[in-house]
Formats: sequence, C-alpha cells, structure tokens
Amino acid sequence: MMLFAFIVCLLNFVSTSIGHPVNDISSRSIGDVKIVNTLTSPVYVWSVGDSEGPMSTIPANGGTYEEIFRVNPKGGDISIKVSTTPDLKVNNVMQFQYNQTGDKVVWDVSCESLKLPSPFTNHGFSVQSSSNDCPSIKCAPGNERCPDVYPWLKATHACPLTTSFTFNL
Repeated sequence: MMLFAFIVCLLNFVSTSIGHPVNDISSRSIGDVKIVNTLTSPVYVWSVGDSEGPMSTIPANGGTYEEIFRVNPKGGDISIKVSTTPDLKVNNVMQFQYNQTGDKVVWDVSCESLKLPSPFTNHGFSVQSSSNDCPSIKCAPGNERCPDVYPWLKATHACPLTTSFTFNL
C-alpha cells in the first residue's frame, strides 16, 4: 500500500514539474504563464530548463499554452522559447524567462534571439500580470526595439510567486 501511495505521489510531482499544456490551474497556489497566439499562423513553444522540453504547437487565432511555474533542477532560469517555425535550432525565438526566488518569481521577455523584422514585432505583443504588485508590458505593432524587453532594456521584474501572466502574441 505504501508503495502504491509513493508511486501516485511521484507521478503527481512529475506531472506538475514538467512544462506542458494545462487545462485547469485555477486551484493552484503557485503562478503560471499562459501564452495566447492571436497570430493567423501557428507558433511553436519549448520549455527549457536544464534540458530542452518537447515542442508544443499553439494553434492560430486564439490557441493557448499554459505552464505552471517550475524550478530548473540545475539552477537558473526556465525559458519558454516561442518561434514561428518548428525548428528551435534556427535560433529565431522570443523568450519568456522566469526563475523562482523564495516567494517571488523573477521574469522578463527577451527578443535577443529574434531575427527582425518578425511576425511577433510586426503584430505587437503584451504580457498582462494578475497582480497589482507586478507590472505588465505592451509592445506596439511594428516596434522592433520595444523598451520593455531585453536586450533594449534589462526589464526584469520580481513579482509574488502566485502571479499569473498572460503573454499575448
């Protein structure tokens, strides 16, 4: 019986520790990131910590991907890499990066590896925060050097760990 309980507990831990689409996270006490694709073509995401996670496809016109905050087992950030092509190796990605630090989540958006012009910058994008103690960002359509994102500004923010973010592409 104890072995069965241990296996159930272990499977539950693994299923909540790996970045993947999540249907209902409203009952969790830890925050999350939701990416909404408002573009007219699909986008592709990889959640990368100590290793590259599997690719997920976000359908066009309102498709979503959600990830509950997780910890990189080797330390450092988790980077959710977003691309308009299904090949992560081409190094043409925008990234939502985060790291849990105590009761805070430290996050930023990086366009450092994004080739310009890009459908993301052409269309504009934003990050909305669920917390009054945390900023939101908005990058207007056509703004290829949005001051709210890295590398044009080291725009790193620390927010309560329970904060949820909606990253609208």
